[in-house]
Amino acid sequence: MYDKYAVQINNVNKLFKSYKHPRDRILDVLGFGFLTKNRYEEFWALKDINLNIKKGSKIALVGRNGAGKSTLLKIIAGSLRPTDGDIKINGKVSALMELGTGFHPEFSGRENIFASLSYSGIVGKEAKEKFEEIVDFSELEEFIDKPVKTYSAGMYARLAFATSTVVIPEILIVDEILGAGDAYFINKSIERMKKLTEGGTTVLFVSHDISSVQKMCNEAVWIDKGKVVMEGNILDVTAEYLASIRKQEERRLKARNVRLKHNNFKTLEEGIEDSLVYFHFITENGAPLEKHPISEVKFYCKDKVIECLQIGDAGDTNNGSDLFLIVDKEIINWSSPVEQNGKRYRSFEDVGGEYQHALFVFKVQNLAELRNYELEIVYQDISTEKVKIEFFDGENYVEIGHLEANDDSEWKSSVFNLKEVIHDESMDNETVKTINYQELLEERESNSRIYGSGEMVITSVDFLNDNNEVSHVFQNLGYKKVRINYFAKEKVRNPIFVLAYYLLDGTCAMQVLSNKDGYEVNEAFGEGFVNVFFNPLLLGKGTYLVSVAIFKELNLLDNVEPPAYDLHDKMYEIKVEQPFGVNVSLGLINHPVRWGGNEKGAI
Repeated sequence: MYDKYAVQINNVNKLFKSYKHPRDRILDVLGFGFLTKNRYEEFWALKDINLNIKKGSKIALVGRNGAGKSTLLKIIAGSLRPTDGDIKINGKVSALMELGTGFHPEFSGRENIFASLSYSGIVGKEAKEKFEEIVDFSELEEFIDKPVKTYSAGMYARLAFATSTVVIPEILIVDEILGAGDAYFINKSIERMKKLTEGGTTVLFVSHDISSVQKMCNEAVWIDKGKVVMEGNILDVTAEYLASIRKQEERRLKARNVRLKHNNFKTLEEGIEDSLVYFHFITENGAPLEKHPISEVKFYCKDKVIECLQIGDAGDTNNGSDLFLIVDKEIINWSSPVEQNGKRYRSFEDVGGEYQHALFVFKVQNLAELRNYELEIVYQDISTEKVKIEFFDGENYVEIGHLEANDDSEWKSSVFNLKEVIHDESMDNETVKTINYQELLEERESNSRIYGSGEMVITSVDFLNDNNEVSHVFQNLGYKKVRINYFAKEKVRNPIFVLAYYLLDGTCAMQVLSNKDGYEVNEAFGEGFVNVFFNPLLLGKGTYLVSVAIFKELNLLDNVEPPAYDLHDKMYEIKVEQPFGVNVSLGLINHPVRWGGNEKGAI
């Protein structure tokens, strides 16, 4: 059974400790850890990893930065030991990890190659033959006698890959190093890895280039916050992973569009850190008198989970995530992770934290976004002590609510509607039924991106997907609708509506004009809207800034900008992605064409 697998991983966990002072690390290493209590932070990089990797497999590890991919590969390579759990390796491992490791920078490429071959037991005539093969594959003939420290990242990647694969390894680990190479060498390396797997080599491949991953591998493992989220067919796993990235991108673009619209918007942590909202647990008396186990924090929007933090799991303090804890026992009252009856959690308890509270952080951009969410806390009710949840609004901590306290030992869930506690109406991004024209004028005056005479104004612009939901990420050849909502304070005849899409360098990629397309609004008065349908959307992959305008007139023969009632200049941002499964670039425009030739019946 064991011979079937190249790698077997059972319940592997990896804990890192971040010490306040170097002396604390030394005391811990010498066995005096009890003296360093509360002087370090714990970070679980991996938690409960279970994988069986068959011989000859081509496995991709995908996930965000900080997810735990590299830590797992280092454990497999033997350069790190797991905190606990078992790992069995059946074969010799050749690992290509960070740039700068494995070669001596002062030695030439030639000297490093022979040193590496000698370490592998290859000397004499065979070493010379392998040397020629390495130089030929890496195409570094002109530089082979120069010190490696003078090599570019791409040259180093070529030399490292060629040297590591000249002797057929049983297990090959490639962690992002090929990302330093050019497209030509990456494709060349992928072809070599394919040949290696045909000979029985097991390949573990990490890259953020999903195109390379799909070319090379037939299976994938998605890791997030130190845990395996999904494993299986490469296309299935990468599709789910990319979907999660799109959700994150949606939130980013939504927040950016709010910022573009409100030049003078109010940040939540102005002067501290833009985009981070601080929440905490606190009692009436400050530090808690009893323990309060907390296992989950979730944020919902329209009944969909936007972010979920499993407290006590690996990565719960990873500040690269959109939701994370701050754990510092000198100032914060979070306990160490606990596992009890299959449940993981940390307790809000008095561990001597100077600030008395237990803190968690959620990344947003403004109050308008935060008002859309509900907050759920999963906790164990083992006390009658009242625990409050508050958030910092830039000036003060504002109470959201408190956890039910009946001391019945039950695990419970409390949900709080954040809209009920955030009363900044100027940041409310919901549709307003009654248009306040004076407020619109004031907003226009404060925003340099908006100009025009103002008799007719744009109140909002919605980008909608095929489910008629607001979205900011679309797929090439998919469906897209833009709704321009307007208000005319007086009767306006024959207004012209325009949408213009710009690349980030200012180049106009596409412009649509209502009069060119034969669409007319004979008379506008009061509230109304105009829909623009893109079915299919032909714009190619990229990020676009969108301008929206209502012109008084527009002569198609004149290239001078006409007078506008209202113009929102590059105020909206959207992203277009290629159809799933298509990795070759389709260019700026995916134009429909008809093919024909000299086949029978061809015109």
